[in-house]
Amino acid sequence: MLIELFLISGILLLAPLCFPHWFGLVSFRGVELAGEVGEACNVIKKLERERHGWAGSRDIREHLVEELADVIICADLVAMAAEIDLAAAIKDKFNTTSKKIGVDVTL
Repeated sequence: MLIELFLISGILLLAPLCFPHWFGLVSFRGVELAGEVGEACNVIKKLERERHGWAGSRDIREHLVEELADVIICADLVAMAAEIDLAAAIKDKFNTTSKKIGVDVTL
């Protein structure tokens, strides 16, 4: 599973050493996540303007790719601050939802 590889890779394990005064604050990480989701939504809005030919500023798909990556990174940081095993939580939630809606796809 790609997300599990990312989470296990330990790329973010240096963050507590670099930013020890705020790294573990779930509230800080939650607000950071909300900001990144907002940035991704803003790019989506601009891409939709382009798709529909509406007036307003534009953006490119590559920027959405970057913003979505930021969302995933920030979600992982929230989970780390809250001591949540995000890879396990994703797997459990996916499988629970699959069972609930009658889909035979599990992780």
